[in-house]
Parts: sequence; structure tokens; C-alpha cells
Amino acid sequence: MENIGVQRERKLVIKAGGSILSHGASFESTANSIMSHLDTYDRIFVVVSAPNGITDMITRLLDSPDESESVMILNRIRENLLLTGCSRDQADSTLENIITYSSLFSRTGKSAYRDLALIQGELFSSMKLESVLRQNGSNSAGIMYPSRFLSFRRNSKNELELDQLKTESSFKSLLKLMDSYRILIVPGFYGKNGKGRIITIGRGGSDLTASIMSILTHADKLEFWKDVNGIYSMDPRHYSGSVRIPEISMQNAALLDLLGSRILQERSITSLLNHNDLPSIEVKATASKDSGTILGNKNAFDFLISILDNASIRIYLKKFDRINPLKLQNISSSTHISVGHNLFMEISRGSFKRMNQTTSTVLSTKFHISLISIFIGDYLGRYSYSFFKRLKLSIGKSFPESDIYYSQELNIIFIPGSFEIKHGILNCIKETAQEVQESWTK
Repeated sequence: MENIGVQRERKLVIKAGGSILSHGASFESTANSIMSHLDTYDRIFVVVSAPNGITDMITRLLDSPDESESVMILNRIRENLLLTGCSRDQADSTLENIITYSSLFSRTGKSAYRDLALIQGELFSSMKLESVLRQNGSNSAGIMYPSRFLSFRRNSKNELELDQLKTESSFKSLLKLMDSYRILIVPGFYGKNGKGRIITIGRGGSDLTASIMSILTHADKLEFWKDVNGIYSMDPRHYSGSVRIPEISMQNAALLDLLGSRILQERSITSLLNHNDLPSIEVKATASKDSGTILGNKNAFDFLISILDNASIRIYLKKFDRINPLKLQNISSSTHISVGHNLFMEISRGSFKRMNQTTSTVLSTKFHISLISIFIGDYLGRYSYSFFKRLKLSIGKSFPESDIYYSQELNIIFIPGSFEIKHGILNCIKETAQEVQESWTK
């Protein structure tokens, strides 16, 4: 008799970002999109972020010593929670948790309370999405809390890394207990340490959670749901000339984050690079039927180079103190390289702010009393200074009279000079990008 093989369970992992979980209608559309995939997949794991802006506000609350500012922040958090369509009781319950843990952190200084305060947005999103799914007729949705299976430890460099054996063992046991659920919602951004204490796992932690889930579940596909359909050459919400990138290597997607993009987090992508049996990966808009951006295994570095070659450098006039060039005065706008998303920054009183495109004037003419500033990304880490030295050498050869300044505190480079510096800057970015890639393969 012919053997009939048992069909393997098809699994999908979805990362639902905070930008698409910001109001009641967005939770509804996300829930409907999830349910529409039940015809194709047997089991769906949904990793959620906090509603847009909530974690930033909680961070401000934890760091604010001013009581009146704290009250203002708490009111804003409550308003943002209510925008999701939740009841006043639900919003007040989450707010009470935030107040409790932030007060305990303020009194004791213990990081455990800080972490418990920071994850309240993810916990809220999970409960809200589960509620909407049940209201829409899905009775097979449940919440899978990372504190029950996602274990991390510190390595020799004191960096957090996944404890693979503990995590796999705990996950298998928990999955058996939740076998009746077809949709499992996983709050992102946190896990537990070796002592079982809840810990947050850093910027982009929800993306990292989704990547880990795709490996643990042996998923067929991993989808990052965003408010734009894929990865673009520039932010399509602000720049009509932006072009969607139909396919990009995982290495290049990670490099875009290192260069300042915020569409995908570098750690979440590089955590997948050492695994052979990977799911197909796509960045797309929530309910879009069109293809977004496919992340491939092949290292197509030439594609990133072509993006950089076509990158626009917009030069804006700044006045600066000639005695102390890092002391900027009367800033009208700034200069940057347009690569990826959200690179449009200006420096004001030592902090980054979004640039208002409508009030900034692009200067296409050549000038010398100017300051070019390059935001090189929060996560460029040890490569920041390497990039600065390389750039200083390049500028010195072509423009020997130009000065170049690197602010380690702001992670930004300042160059008084002219528009011709563009190609030198791009070449230095390419060389640094190659250096980063080589370090991944060692």
C-alpha cells in the first residue's frame, strides 16, 4: 500500500508595528487582515509593538524628574490609548500599571521596575488585538507571553543574546498547552533573564522577537507589517520621487538601519543570517494585496551601491561658530544623505528633531560658508569612528583646506564645505558598509 504523508502544518509569523496600531480602525483592519490568512495558514503568530508613540512617552516619564511634566505625559498616554477604541477602564488599567512601576522605579532605582513600566504598551496592544479578533468572530485567538518562554543571557561582551536551548524547550512545552489556538499573539520587546526576571531587549526589540519566532516555529513566511508597502529609497510619505525596492538582501536591509533607516532593525535581520532553513521574508503594508519588498538570502551588495550612487544630498545653509564649529547658531535647516527612511533630521539644542520639509529651502548653488552634517545612525557603533577617519582622509585629499568634525555624543559628522564633497561621502559609506559586512562573515 502506498504511504500517504501527513501534511505539514503551515505557519505564518507577522510583526505588527506600532505605526499600524494607533487607532481603533487600524486594530480592526489588522485583525481582518490576520483572519484573511487563516485560509492559507494553519497557525499564525502575531508579534505586536506598543501603539505608536507610547513607549517613547513612557521612557520620557521614567526619565522626567518634573512632576508637572509627568502629569502632562500621563494625560497624553491616556489620550493615545483611548484613540485605539479601548474603553476608559482599559486605558485606566494600563495607565495605573505604568504609574505603579514608574513610581517604584523612581523610589528604588531598580531596572526591574523600569522594564515592567516599559512593556505596558506591548501588553496593551496584545489584549486589545485579542479583544478585536474575538469580536470579529475568531474564538481561537490567545496571548503567548514571552516571559514564559523567551530566555536571554549576557555574553562575554555583556550583550544580551538568546539562550537557544532554554527558549526552545520552554516554547515547545507552552505551544502544547496552547494547541487549540490558531492565532497566537506575542507581545514584543521583552523576554526573561536567567533568573526569570522580565527584561526589555532594546530598540527594535519587537522586530527581534518576530525574527526569533520565525525560527522557533519553523515558519513558512515572516511578514513585517508597516504603514508603507515595503522599503523605499526615501520616505514615500514625504517624497514623491521615492522608489519602492522590490527585493533586497538581508545584509543590505541591515545596512540601511546602520545608515539611519528605521524600517527594519539591524539586530532582527542579522539574527536570521546564521540559519539555513529560513522562511520567506517580506515587508509590506497591512492590508495591501500588492507585493512589498522581499528580503532575500543572496548578498546583492551592488544594489545598495546603486542606491547610494543615486542618493540625493540636499544642502541647506547653517551658520556656525568659527571658534567652536560644533556650536551651531541660528539653524535654518540641515544637510543629509537620503538613504532609507526617516533620515531627515536637524540638530536643535543638542537633540535630533524631524525636519519640516515645507519650511526648509534647498540650496542647489555652490557655497563655502556652510556646514554639511551627516547623521550616521544610532547603531553604527564601533564603525562610527572608522567612518569618520576614512571620511577625513578622503576630504583631506580632495579638499585640503576643509575641516571635518565628528561629534561622538550626537553621532553626527560636520563638514564646512561645498557640494562637490558628495561623492567622497558616498564612497566612504560604501567602504564602511563593506567593512560591516565583512565583520558579519567572520
